[in-house]
Amino acid sequence: MPCRKSAGLGLLLTIAGCGPESQSDWECQGDWYVVWDRGAAGWSPKLFTGMLSIPSSTGDGTSAIWFEQTATSPWTGSINRTWAGGLAGVLSGKTHHAHLMGTCQDGQLYGYLDLVDEGGESAVGQTPVFGQRAWEQQANADPADGDIAPRWMLTSMLHEAQVSQSAGFVYTEDGRQVVSAGAGLTKKVNVASVSKAIGSLAVPFLLSEGRLDSLDQPLGPIVGWPVDDPRYQITMAHVLSHTTGLHTPEYPEWIKGVRHRHRTDVLGADLEVKPGIRFEYSNRSIELASVVVTKLSGVSLEEYLSERLFKPLQIDVNWFTGNDDHTRIHAGLRISAQDLAKLGNVLANDGSWNGAQIVPAGWLSHALESAGGDLPGEFRNSWRVNTASSSLRHTGDSGALLLIDLRHSVVAARTYDDQMWMVSDHKQLRSTLGIRRAVESRW
Repeated sequence: MPCRKSAGLGLLLTIAGCGPESQSDWECQGDWYVVWDRGAAGWSPKLFTGMLSIPSSTGDGTSAIWFEQTATSPWTGSINRTWAGGLAGVLSGKTHHAHLMGTCQDGQLYGYLDLVDEGGESAVGQTPVFGQRAWEQQANADPADGDIAPRWMLTSMLHEAQVSQSAGFVYTEDGRQVVSAGAGLTKKVNVASVSKAIGSLAVPFLLSEGRLDSLDQPLGPIVGWPVDDPRYQITMAHVLSHTTGLHTPEYPEWIKGVRHRHRTDVLGADLEVKPGIRFEYSNRSIELASVVVTKLSGVSLEEYLSERLFKPLQIDVNWFTGNDDHTRIHAGLRISAQDLAKLGNVLANDGSWNGAQIVPAGWLSHALESAGGDLPGEFRNSWRVNTASSSLRHTGDSGALLLIDLRHSVVAARTYDDQMWMVSDHKQLRSTLGIRRAVESRW
């Protein structure tokens, strides 16, 4: 009969025997796909998915955990084998320490994770973590250097796609399609906030055509704000980094009140702080980019990009247009996973596709180079930038993702038909953790 021992934090460890096993057969050692159920603490999004690496049972190797949704470097530290054969340790990130305890049995990991700040205060309490053994060791990952290697990204994203039932998932390396999965690969679906990154590609065209002088040009004269208006000095750099200083209401309140008149709404928004001082992710202020495109070109954002981007690449899209004939840039682009990945590869190749320069060169490199400058926040040119890994990404509340990792020449695109479904009980969650060996065997 198995022996049950309490390991603290209310967690029961179930093991084959009451004594410790040999170091060589510790079941927790190795790489794991993990799902962190943050919903137990009332956090949203409810599920975070990623990879956990435990190279040693004695804590003398660097263990790491990385969650695909955070777009930051891994939390690293030591995870040790407990006397009962389970695991316990602390992994440190930029602002919090992850306290992890659990047990491993039959290729499954069960445990609890708590985030603790520098002052020792718990941020989430005891929240469940479940894992399944990765079929292959991710030997080219080096989390100690803060680097996320391609196969860590792939395995984590495959896991996320499986758990949350994505419509389509495409992963490429050096422009070569490595994995494509999902019944909706060619189906156009709403990619929500990923629309921001795609819609903002109009800006390098405006610059190259001389319609916009620079990212630092005041937008007041373009959109009709007088010189004595404090909003006059807002620039496109502010818009694309979410630092305009414009008042940003809560999304449900805002989207209900706008009534599909986004141009009128953003042009009437009040300024709360001086532009460039405060980062605040804003679905409202990004609409200025769409307004500027129309003012400078005389056509809608959708029409402007259609002629310059979508038609040359033979990409079919639909874009939500409001009652004021304004292309809604903050969300509303409908595109397939295959075509989203194609756009990602064009950008990864500095705007080139099949020998033709489609997007003006230098857009992503400029985003990376300008990160950490005078403007606060992690967004540049409407991309969330990670300079440590030379990667850029944008996600959407629909579960959509476009990731471009320039260091490893990796592009990942993911789409969903609906909102990511929320798991109501842990048994159901655990039953979804399997990853098809056939996909992994392609490595």
